[in-house]
Amino acid sequence: MNSKEAAQYYKNSIKTAVEKGNINKANALLEEAKSLGIPFIQAYFIKKVNKFHNIRI
Repeated sequence: MNSKEAAQYYKNSIKTAVEKGNINKANALLEEAKSLGIPFIQAYFIKKVNKFHNIRI
């Protein structure tokens, strides 16, 4: 899996976990992705959690 594929995998997995309300799983995926150096993953996670909670920034 190349870095672009890895980034897409983590984004999709985080999105699915958040949409199911499984924030703990999404957070674990976030930490994994950060350890792999996937860029902008923290911002993506925050965006998805805020959308789940209907928070507009």
